[in-house]
Amino acid sequence: MNPPYGIDLTGFSLESLQSLLAHGDLLPSHRALRDGLDHHFSVLGAQGIAHVQQLVDTLTTKKAVERFAAQTGIPVDYLTLLRRHVRGYIPNPINLADIPGIDEDVVKRLAEAGINHTKQLFERGRTRTDRSALEAQTGIDAAAMLELIELADLSRIGWVGPIGVRLFHQAGAHTANALASFDPDAFYARMNDVNREHQYTRATITRRDVALIIDIAKKMPDVIEY
Repeated sequence: MNPPYGIDLTGFSLESLQSLLAHGDLLPSHRALRDGLDHHFSVLGAQGIAHVQQLVDTLTTKKAVERFAAQTGIPVDYLTLLRRHVRGYIPNPINLADIPGIDEDVVKRLAEAGINHTKQLFERGRTRTDRSALEAQTGIDAAAMLELIELADLSRIGWVGPIGVRLFHQAGAHTANALASFDPDAFYARMNDVNREHQYTRATITRRDVALIIDIAKKMPDVIEY
C-alpha cells in the first residue's frame, strides 16, 4: 500500500497545530488565527477534536462551519480562516505539463502510461521496483525517472505549485525529506539564486513561505526508495 499523498493528518495533533499557529511563520493573512488561540483550541479539544483530520472532516462546508460556530461559540470568521489554513495541508496534484523543465515528449510518454499528474506518478514510481517497470513501459531513462519522482514527492508538501517544486529541486532539496533538513534562511537565499539564474517566476516567494513549507516537510515521512 502506498503512503498517503501528503501529510497523514490523523498524526498531526491539535496540540501540534496550536503550537505551529502560535510560534510558526504564518502567512500574513492567517495571523488572525492567533487571536484567542488558546481559548478556541481548548473549546475544540472539549469537542473531542484531537487531530487535524477531524478538523477537516468537521469544517467541510460553509454550512458546517456555521453549525459548528453555533455549537461552540467560536466565531464563524475564525473557523472559516482555520478551515482555509488546515485545508492548505492537503496537496492538490500538479499536472506534469505545468512543471518547468519536463520535456513534452516525457509528458506524452507518461500520459500514454496513464500518468498525467504528480499524485499518479508518485503512486506508480515511489519504489525502485515500480520505477524500473515504469522505465521499461515508457522508455524514460532511470536518471530522468528518478528526477520526476523527486518532483512528485515535493508536490506532496502542499502550499507548493509547479514552479515551486522545480525551484526547490534546483536549489538542492530533491525530496520533502531533504527539504526538511534545510535552514529556512539559507534555503531561501539558495532558491532566490536559482530563480535569478533560470527566471522561473517573477512572483515573490517570501522567507515566511519557505519557512512554512519546511515546517510542513518536517511532518512528512521519507518514502522514496533509492
